[in-house]
Amino acid sequence: MARVWRRVGAVALGVACLAIGATCAEAQPTGNTEAQPTSNTEGMRLLVPAYFYPGGDGAKHWERLLQSATATRAEAPAAPVTKQARGARVTVIVNPASGPGEQRDPQYAAMLARAARANLELIGYVSTRYGKRPVEEIRADIRRWQTFYPQITGIFLDEQNSSVDFVKHYRQLYLFIHSQPGLTTVVTNPGVACDRKFFETRTSDTCCIHEQAGSLAKFQPPDWLRDFPPQRFNALFYNVRDEAEMRRCLAAAKAAGIGSIFVTDDQLPNPWDRMPDYWPAEIAETQ
Repeated sequence: MARVWRRVGAVALGVACLAIGATCAEAQPTGNTEAQPTSNTEGMRLLVPAYFYPGGDGAKHWERLLQSATATRAEAPAAPVTKQARGARVTVIVNPASGPGEQRDPQYAAMLARAARANLELIGYVSTRYGKRPVEEIRADIRRWQTFYPQITGIFLDEQNSSVDFVKHYRQLYLFIHSQPGLTTVVTNPGVACDRKFFETRTSDTCCIHEQAGSLAKFQPPDWLRDFPPQRFNALFYNVRDEAEMRRCLAAAKAAGIGSIFVTDDQLPNPWDRMPDYWPAEIAETQ
């Protein structure tokens, strides 16, 4: 079954990112102790586009995700724990067929059941086609996610139109998703810093405001970014070649006020079809 990567339409929408004058490589880590991590990125959430099948070669990448899961809240001890014991906070974007597909896939059903038991947060991919997809089609995909894979607890709305004219449209989708039993999280993906009205009106719980290769060189956080908590913002980086550059990307994103992230050494045409080679180090940096 084909795995289609839906890339954000920053260029197609005519929305340009601004130059910041500091790439990931220029972000300097701080400190070097357990209490003060080298990149100061402790506690960031990892949002993983898991666009690989849970069978065949893709199964090993799902196994790596399972190994990174945290303890459940009920199991979490009251006393402070070490970074290693605490684990990582990982949200996984599930994408069988640019959405839930037309029928339940037993391989996905089995893997998602395991992932839910391991306390990975699972959210289902739904394309919005930059606001052009009929609302009923979107709702039908959401209902299929609930029917086929009840472990899904949120929805990833890809291809978000970043124009302020679409605030009402995405607000309605947000309210619909939160009205559905078991769905508690909405992540949207314009891939650029959209108008602040998307955040004032609450069209998402987390919004991906950066999806590019390699660095933050073409992204300047708007002045109002820090008017909102970091968990409202996400950044996705691909083609980040080595562990040192990955750490600098994490630090740059956190310094910009971004609370969730994913960095991979995977490349186009589909940079989300495997886990990064430095995944254990990325986990360690964000625990």
